[in-house]
Amino acid sequence: MEGTRCHKKDVNCWRAFYDAHAEKVREFARMSPHLTYVEVLLDETAPSVLESYTGIPANCLQHCHPGKPKDPNVNLKTYRRCQPMASS
Repeated sequence: MEGTRCHKKDVNCWRAFYDAHAEKVREFARMSPHLTYVEVLLDETAPSVLESYTGIPANCLQHCHPGKPKDPNVNLKTYRRCQPMASS
């Protein structure tokens, strides 16, 4: 996949690109024992799973999407898009 460009509608190409990238990240983590690597499916259980590993409260992680929320029950008046965490 190195140097490969996928057409925007070529789902198989993008899937292969994603899988290859994910494997590179996993390999980097395996070769870096000083890191703690956590891989989580991004579904409705992700906030509680991440809380158990990081200690960051699950309610800080809910409804965090790069665009409009997918949950129709989210109050759009109080919804804010994801922001990077401040450096300490």
